[in-house]
Amino acid sequence: MKICFILDETWDSALTDFGLKSARVLSKKYDVIVGAIKHSFAFQASHERNLKTFDILPLRGNIFSSLKIFFASISPTCVSFFRSGNDKLL
Repeated sequence: MKICFILDETWDSALTDFGLKSARVLSKKYDVIVGAIKHSFAFQASHERNLKTFDILPLRGNIFSSLKIFFASISPTCVSFFRSGNDKLL
C-alpha cells in the first residue's frame, strides 16, 4: 500500500508533528510519501527523517491543480490531509 501524507502548513504545529509521527510509524510497513511545501518545516523534517518527500504547491486557493499534478506522479492508494480548522480546504 502506498500512503500519502499531505502536510501543507509551513510551520511546526501539533498537526504537522502528528502527521510526521504517523508517517514515520507507517513507513515501517508501507510505502509512505510526504507531500509538503518546499522550505517548510514539514518538508525539512520529513526529509531529515528519511521519508520520501515531495514538494507540493501551496494548497490554499489552489488545491485542485496542485494535487492533480502531485497525485498523478505518485499514484497513492491512500491520502491523509493534516490541516488546521481555521482555513477552508475548498
